[in-house]
Amino acid sequence: TWAPNASGPIATMAIKGDVVYLGGGFEAIDGNSHYFLAGVTKSGEVQDWHAGLNGWVNTMAFDGNTLYVGGYFFQSFGSYRNHVAAFDFTDQYPALTNWAPDINGLVNTLTVTGNSIAVGGYFTEVNQETRMRFAALDRQGALTSLDAKLNGYNVYSLAGTTNGIYIGGGFSEAQGAYRLNSAKLSFNGSLSNWYPGPRFEVHAIQQQNGRVYRGGYGF
Repeated sequence: TWAPNASGPIATMAIKGDVVYLGGGFEAIDGNSHYFLAGVTKSGEVQDWHAGLNGWVNTMAFDGNTLYVGGYFFQSFGSYRNHVAAFDFTDQYPALTNWAPDINGLVNTLTVTGNSIAVGGYFTEVNQETRMRFAALDRQGALTSLDAKLNGYNVYSLAGTTNGIYIGGGFSEAQGAYRLNSAKLSFNGSLSNWYPGPRFEVHAIQQQNGRVYRGGYGF
């Protein structure tokens, strides 16, 4: 039975090969010191690798051999990483990459889609430019032109598609248009007409085969 014993909550998982990577608010797995991010094989063995993060991990996703991580942290092994970081898994022991966007608040969610790594959370600036709760970054860490211009206090979930990004959270406007808690931003930067209008905050959003699935409080 696969049952790693974490010393605190697990908020997110990502799988690569035979290893399940766990992120959250823990400091140890099966009694082994691992702060906030750890790998456990499918047979239950805790990996030696350490991410060196100094705070909580909320979200992560693989893009090939690169693992993108977001949460509430400021460093990895003493190198500044404001709420996001990336690790290269090409070799046996993953290494921190130079990808280091500067985000001024909590990251709840990220997704790799198209040429971008989209992030959402409780922040107002990325790389010293205004980005309200949502931003899209390239693989060098620079901001792209995608800007949802949300009027609200949080983004909890993102879902990338071949033609845009679905955004779920607690907000009332996107790019000046009424969009209560859900919106879709096309890759050309325009706001889609898609708007299902949920009254309540959207904490989870996924898309498959033309359907969008959402979940949250009070649905």
